[in-house]
Amino acid sequence: YVDLCYLNKIKYLQLHFTDDPIWTYPMDEFPRLGKEGTKYSKEEIKYLVEYAEEAGVQLIPEFEGIGHSKQLILAYPELFGNTYEEETEEVQAVTGPNMGKVDNIMCIGKPGIFENIQKMLADIAKTFKYSEYIHIGCDEAKHENWSHCSDCKAYMERQRIDSTKKLYSHFVEKIVDMCISLGKTPIVWEGFPYEGTENISRDCVVVAWESH
Repeated sequence: YVDLCYLNKIKYLQLHFTDDPIWTYPMDEFPRLGKEGTKYSKEEIKYLVEYAEEAGVQLIPEFEGIGHSKQLILAYPELFGNTYEEETEEVQAVTGPNMGKVDNIMCIGKPGIFENIQKMLADIAKTFKYSEYIHIGCDEAKHENWSHCSDCKAYMERQRIDSTKKLYSHFVEKIVDMCISLGKTPIVWEGFPYEGTENISRDCVVVAWESH
């Protein structure tokens, strides 16, 4: 793909490393993420970074934040998983009856959640040293489920946030600020609520895909 970008004078190549079905990016501080044989090695990633730089192609690593995080939650439920008080129909609609209450939404109320995400983003920023951007996803999260999570409800009370839509935007705001603090321009998918977005930095790039 880097060669194709070079030949066609395409400047950017986005790498979709993480999603619900699979996790392919290696992280030293979170070794349980990804299975051997299905994730890249650090050496492979470093080689790709240098190869793309020589070709004049800027890589954009994508780390799916908030939603699309099932693999992250399966590997580290104690760090990222929601604590549901009851098995409601709304919760079942996302987790499924046989998923053991594992959904694809990070728990915003887990102790240390933002510190752990900061570690992940710092790892990505360091590895992709030539990249101006980090894509952090942030779309399609079933935020309604947070109203059934005891950790999220406690966090909302502490932060005086009165809806899960505003909590969603609050999470986007925090991750966007982390990227900026690391010297990277954050990119997000369109698809998060309008409520609370006035607090999100306008230095963030929004990719519009809901054109309908």
